[in-house]
Amino acid sequence: MNGDNTSRVQQPLPEDGCQIVATIGPASISSAAALMEAGATAFRLNASHMSVDELHLLASAVREQVPACPLVIDLQGAKMRLGDFVARALHAGDRIRFSLYGAGDALPLPHREVFAAVETGDTLSCIVSPGMP
Repeated sequence: MNGDNTSRVQQPLPEDGCQIVATIGPASISSAAALMEAGATAFRLNASHMSVDELHLLASAVREQVPACPLVIDLQGAKMRLGDFVARALHAGDRIRFSLYGAGDALPLPHREVFAAVETGDTLSCIVSPGMP
């Protein structure tokens, strides 16, 4: 049951157990029913590019076309980036230093909340996305 006391029929999973989550936005909203017929089992709404009102309108429009389809709301998470620095080679296991402004050989990490949460000597894991230099 949902908040308005009506039941929603859960779509059965395909025999192979796979889910197909289709991202849908304002430009593709009219395609929701066709995407479901083509095999989508849920829709992803990217909230990081919409206001709350726009998100509500989009979710309502999807519900009008395919009432029983699950919706996944993708919320924008924290985006912590390094500041500007001179490129240098790093290898697995290298020890590097971070500082708020990149003093000396430290890499700049302009996020005060990180420094408030860690202590000198703590280990931080750094992940480089595939394809990044």
